[in-house]
Amino acid sequence: MKQLFLSLIYCFFVLSLPAQAQWQWLNPTTTTYSGQVVRFVDADHGFFLQELGMLLRTNNAGLSWQEVHIYPDAADLDFSPQGTGYLLTRPGVLWRSPDGGRTWSRVSGAPQTLPPYSYGYPQLQHTYIKVHAISADTVVEVAADGLVRHSMDGGRHWQQFESGVTRVLSSSFVSGRVGFLGTGEGRIYKTINGGAAWTKLSEVAYFPSEINMLHFLTPRIGFAHREHSDLLRTADGGLTWALVSSRLEDINEMHFLSSTVGFAAGGYATIYSTTDGGLTWTLIGPAATSGFIGGTNLRSVRFTSPTTGYVAGRTTRGPLLRTTDGGRTWLPTSPMMGNILAVNFPGHGLIGYAMSTTGLMKTTDGGDSWGIVAQVGGNQMSCPDANTVVIAGGGGNVARSGDGGRTWTTTIIPGRYSFGNNLVALHMATSQIGYVAGEDNSLGQVLARTADGGRTWQVNSNTSMNGLRHFNFVNASTGFATSAYRGVYKTTDSGQSWQLLNVISYSTIKDLHFVDEQVGYAVDDYGTVYKTTNSGTSWTTTQVNNSRTYAMGHGEHIRFLDRNNGCVQDDNASVFRTTDGGRTWT
Repeated sequence: MKQLFLSLIYCFFVLSLPAQAQWQWLNPTTTTYSGQVVRFVDADHGFFLQELGMLLRTNNAGLSWQEVHIYPDAADLDFSPQGTGYLLTRPGVLWRSPDGGRTWSRVSGAPQTLPPYSYGYPQLQHTYIKVHAISADTVVEVAADGLVRHSMDGGRHWQQFESGVTRVLSSSFVSGRVGFLGTGEGRIYKTINGGAAWTKLSEVAYFPSEINMLHFLTPRIGFAHREHSDLLRTADGGLTWALVSSRLEDINEMHFLSSTVGFAAGGYATIYSTTDGGLTWTLIGPAATSGFIGGTNLRSVRFTSPTTGYVAGRTTRGPLLRTTDGGRTWLPTSPMMGNILAVNFPGHGLIGYAMSTTGLMKTTDGGDSWGIVAQVGGNQMSCPDANTVVIAGGGGNVARSGDGGRTWTTTIIPGRYSFGNNLVALHMATSQIGYVAGEDNSLGQVLARTADGGRTWQVNSNTSMNGLRHFNFVNASTGFATSAYRGVYKTTDSGQSWQLLNVISYSTIKDLHFVDEQVGYAVDDYGTVYKTTNSGTSWTTTQVNNSRTYAMGHGEHIRFLDRNNGCVQDDNASVFRTTDGGRTWT
């Protein structure tokens, strides 16, 4: 599950920026997306490639990280001994940095035609999996179907070879001429002419036998890991292989500081070290003290000294861990903040709140830094001012703080059934008037109103208000709400009564936003935007994805700054913007 995916985007940030402005990841860094590759050019300067193609940089040995750029479908990252960086995407687009990662430019794109984008990865003719930075100018690309591309001028010109090898899972190049491929059938191949010709060195007939890792120190000394726990070593360039151990779990990557000192990382949070050139290995780190940890997978390892190192992947403590004692203890490079369920900047100032599954976070500098201020649970949050925070959730619990999250009082909304309420909607229309709604354990609907800032709540017994959900008030008395049953409701008496509006929708209305009593917008699950200019009496529709050549995800949230400027977020991480009242979207 992707952590830290914001369930609510406040479009005021988008609307206040020029059209070409980009989103910047604020917190935490590193992000909580699974790690793919970690590389360092020296003890202080390193790079971390995460899922979704986010590339981060550190200038202080991993103490802090900054976003460099997002490279969609990024597959691999490598740096030459001279500090020249190469980043390769799965479709074969290559990016190069000649200055240790400070600047990046696209140098080539592999010649293949991409089909129109749809959900999931596009079906590629060649899916690239590895890039090897041999020197500042010599670089090798490897595709899963055995295609090997070789450049000696930094990616401007290429030699391309069909190796005839299929199901390539791993590769290792020790020079521009000598390289190795490992396959899903347990075969290992070698080239001595840069990929023009390949020789099969070994083959395993039994199952499973995938060669999921290859690492060569020299043209003669190398290692191969065979699914699931066999580590093999060769001292003659792959002609013969000896079993080092049958108990090293799914090693994904190795890194040697010298001919004798090395490290390896793999599945179940396993990290290994060797001091004798790989003849023997010792389990270190989390798995050494707590046993194999299910659901974790370390994909990359790099050490900058015998004591300082990094592992990247998917762990229970974050995507990137750091050690300063040779691997005995490991600490995450950023706090685990769980799923972000709601974000609110009351008054659009510097003070903001984010509700996560690990507690309530607060910022006082516009989002540059965050800290957990309270271990309070819930799934909905509303902040009528900078000091008042109201949180609602399961069990009918509503928690309120009037001092910025330092102290809390809790009220329980009584349910009509003994199972209790699950509150799924919350909105404070003013500092005093607010609403919560939810379900009596799926057996009925509940709606409650407060007139004293959330200190006490009165349950509305009107059963005709079929599951009110997203509330939006334009003043203390007039408000609108979506329904769990496709409808849109309106109140003109501060929520004492609600009337069903005439919105013809063939899908669930997911969110709505009114900029005043007359003009409002709503979005449904299919990405249809509904607009009214007469307080909901009648509605017109547009499709938010008409400007895109691919299908958007399901509509999730809609916000407008004024009658003309607004945006829609879908569940595919896309944000669409309009500047003409919803007639067109980009």
